[in-house]
Order: sequence, then structure tokens, then C-alpha cells
Amino acid sequence: GAKIINMSFGKDPDADLIKKWKAAKTALEKDDLADKMMDQMLPVIDEYKAVLDRAQREGVILVEACGNEDIPARFDPLSFSGRIVSVAATTIDDGRYEMSNYGEYTSVSAPGKHIYSGISDPSKKYDGGYSGTSMAAPHVSGVVAMMKTLDPDLMLGEVLDILIETGTPLTTDKPIGPLVNAKAALEEVLKRKGSTAPPKKPAE
Repeated sequence: GAKIINMSFGKDPDADLIKKWKAAKTALEKDDLADKMMDQMLPVIDEYKAVLDRAQREGVILVEACGNEDIPARFDPLSFSGRIVSVAATTIDDGRYEMSNYGEYTSVSAPGKHIYSGISDPSKKYDGGYSGTSMAAPHVSGVVAMMKTLDPDLMLGEVLDILIETGTPLTTDKPIGPLVNAKAALEEVLKRKGSTAPPKKPAE
């Protein structure tokens, strides 16, 4: 079965609460609204528990787009759970994509603005007009797939540790996880395995 699953969900947190939270004038008001958002979010984590538990048992790495509401990623249930790789989006200049969620619950970041991507609508052309964390997460899923190719036994904790350790820290308007560095991540996997070269192609 699949060992890496890339996830991008369209379900947003309560839009009205987000609007009020962004418009809040005082820290007390902001904290009160944040508590309400957390109260709504926690039951959703329970809904995902069986999926997260199975992924952990099977060694499946879940990579998720952290969201495009320009709010702390702690308001995203899966990012808050700490049981997935939460991906923020960056720009070509290594800034934070302006709508990307942010904060300590973003694991890493990857390019996510003006990305070339295909979609299911045949009437729309393949172009570079797509932006968001849904464009960033597949970059990270690809890196994790290569990491698992080198070491199939890698579990989520090790994957996160390597991605974060080898990523490039960014100075952005609001904090996000380090920019994923594919080459450095793969080299670190090999280093931890005690090897300096990728496995040879099997003889045909």
C-alpha cells in the first residue's frame, strides 16, 4: 500500500470566527476567539484519530497542506495533532506566501506561489498560475518518498527530525517551518544508515 499520502483539504475553520479573530483589537479578545476556534477544532482531531493511529502502525507518512487562511496553523486540526508533516508555502524569494498559515505547528515549508500544476478540467491549460499550501505540500511528499526509498523503515518522528534539521531556516513576516532541502535530507538519511551512496539499481 501507499507509504506517503499527500493531503489537501478544502474544509476551512469557521470563517466568521477567523474574520473576528483577525479584526480583534485587544489580546484578550483575540485569546477569547482563539479559545472558541480551538473548542471547535478539538472534536475534529478525535474524528481523525483512527486514521492517524493506523498510519502510525503501518509506517505511513501523512503530509498535509497547512491551510491558506493567514492564521496560525494550530487552528488546523491535523497540524495541531503533531502527527503529520504540516507544510507552509513560500514565494520565489523565500518569503511566506501571503495567505499561508504559519507558526510553530508548521513543520516545514516549500514553494507554493505561481506553481505549474495540472487539474482535472481539460478546458483549463497547464500553467503556473496556482498558489497555496496545496501546491507546496506535494514538493515535500516527493522528498519524503525519496527518503523512504533510501530507508523504507523511516517513521514519522525520524522524517520530521531530518526535514527540520536539514531545512533552511527562513526569515519571514510570520514564522514558518524551514524550507525543505531535498539534497540535504537525502544525504542525512544515508548518513544515519551508515552509507554515503544511494542503493545500486538491481541487476535485470
